[in-house]
Amino acid sequence: MKKRHWMMLVVVVFSATWLVGCQTHAKESQNDLIREDVEITSITFNENGQNGTVHIDESDFEDVTTIISSAKQESGIVNMTEPELHLKVHYTDDENQLYFLWIAEEEEDSVLMSSEDTHVIYTISGSLNEELKELLE
Repeated sequence: MKKRHWMMLVVVVFSATWLVGCQTHAKESQNDLIREDVEITSITFNENGQNGTVHIDESDFEDVTTIISSAKQESGIVNMTEPELHLKVHYTDDENQLYFLWIAEEEEDSVLMSSEDTHVIYTISGSLNEELKELLE
């Protein structure tokens, strides 16, 4: 009888550990800022308050979406200044996603915010920030 209890305990502990590990991994994976159900037709940006839109080369779409998808959600109360850039992702179903972007200095984290949820910010790591700045030049 005791052997059976130990086996049940081992199964429960193993199952719980596995489930917690899967949930932790899911939280560390990409966020859901970029839609994956449709293709992107264009990515554009403009400086806040400036006329004119700059188009990102189609060959750089994957790099831009990887940077956005890799941004880490931050907790806390959000109180931000006007964004430096507006970044818009256009999809084949004629839907758009607008992001506000604050570009940081070298090796610092930049900040990204979806226009659909202005109560949450995401940080872009310093190394990805440098790559993003190159793409936006």
